[in-house]
Amino acid sequence: MYTHLNLTNRLTTCGFTPPENHKLEVPPYRKCKLYDYNQDTSKTWSIEFYQWNIQTQRKQRRFFSKFNSIQNPKKRLDEAKRWIAFIDQQLEQGAVYNPNATIPAPKPVEQIPLLTADLKAYLSDKESTLGEDSYKVYRNFGDKLTAFVKENKLQGLATKDLTPEWCSRYRQHILKLHDHPTTRNKELECVDNHSKLSE
Repeated sequence: MYTHLNLTNRLTTCGFTPPENHKLEVPPYRKCKLYDYNQDTSKTWSIEFYQWNIQTQRKQRRFFSKFNSIQNPKKRLDEAKRWIAFIDQQLEQGAVYNPNATIPAPKPVEQIPLLTADLKAYLSDKESTLGEDSYKVYRNFGDKLTAFVKENKLQGLATKDLTPEWCSRYRQHILKLHDHPTTRNKELECVDNHSKLSE
């Protein structure tokens, strides 16, 4: 069941405007009427009501039908009744229709950097600042870490969620791959540097 805030937020997108504080009289309206076509869910049910339009200064016939995704007749009816009760309450409290009301733009979804994307940026930075021979170590590190990520199905892992446990497991992975201590140390140094991205 929707909370009052949920209902208010959803209804606001349809042009409802809260009553003005200095208006004491409730504008003319007509309560809700449900058209459910004998509870046939293959058809689009709608709630009809009349609300005062502050632009035209007259009652305007309006429809509301944001509950038709529910296929079960009883559940759809229950949902429609909740909407009817809420809309009627808003009308009784003087809510008016403002077709020019601006709807706040949704906040952009924050993009959380993924480990693979940060690795690519990290290697790109190294490539632009290091000579080819020096960069080769980082490129090899990138190839091995990318393979490790795929092998462990970590493609969707955010950099901030890279845990010390995963760093430790990658260290063990590198130790098994290389017998030569110099090679191991170079790659482990890359691990230490790259793991700082998650801090």
